Amino acid sequence: MNLSLDAQSLKFLAQQLFTFIREENEQKFTQALLSEHLQKFYNKKALDSSPRHLKNIEICIRRHIDQKLKDKRLVDISATDLDEALQNIPYSRTRRYTYDILHETFASAYKQRQIPYDIANEMQPVVHVRKNGKAIPLADLQTLFDRLPDNYASLYKFELLTGTRRSEALGMRWSDIDFEKSVMIIRGTKTDLSFRTFPIYAELEQLLLKLPRIEEKLFYNISADRATRRLHEILPNYKQHDLRHTFTSRCMECGIPLKVIQQWLGHASIQTTANVYSHCLPTFSIECAKHLNFFDPQS
Repeated sequence: MNLSLDAQSLKFLAQQLFTFIREENEQKFTQALLSEHLQKFYNKKALDSSPRHLKNIEICIRRHIDQKLKDKRLVDISATDLDEALQNIPYSRTRRYTYDILHETFASAYKQRQIPYDIANEMQPVVHVRKNGKAIPLADLQTLFDRLPDNYASLYKFELLTGTRRSEALGMRWSDIDFEKSVMIIRGTKTDLSFRTFPIYAELEQLLLKLPRIEEKLFYNISADRATRRLHEILPNYKQHDLRHTFTSRCMECGIPLKVIQQWLGHASIQTTANVYSHCLPTFSIECAKHLNFFDPQS
């Protein structure tokens, strides 16, 4: 009996075999959608993540992973699909955050034998390079405040006078303010030292006394995203976090010790403060050196 086959027959048999293997594999692996696996990821993180971290995860999943991709089965998604989805995210920090979520989701699925390939390791790595913030000049600050309604102007002035992060400022409550003791509580969550006290000095007190006490929150009618966009619309070369950098620069100009600045900012260590604001230090170092005088104390 002649068992030889021509090339076309061999190709047909190979295609049939490939289809059979693929169908068999698909039955073995999960039929769940990416959205279902992302929900599992979120539920797992909810057990041991801070509210701030959990909120970032929720925003990345909801806003930065396209719904069409979330509606796909996990087994139908390739590393190229994930890379293209990440490229559509404009900011590198958010892109990196979303990359971590997708990478862990697919790596976990492969480890549990729910997908046939470890496409997590085939994804193009995303690198976020932190950019140094910069102090906002007084003239630009004046332009900002002149063009804002009172509620936004008050929020930005509060951040400028306290060095608080956006989430910390928006989370401030009247119960955190003690005018009698001239101190307030900042309920930060980023580090262990983010939960801190801050002195209510004269300029800050004047701002607080002008705020309307309508609800428990100081800034009850402003969303985080809108606050960020509003500043950037007026000062496109700056971001909201630069108000914090401006506060720190002014503290250094006033000669406030770095250890005190660290505590006011809620940094985990003084090294963090020194590293983040190292670009400010050379200028202030030169100014401080001008005051050195060893041989003519009277001058």
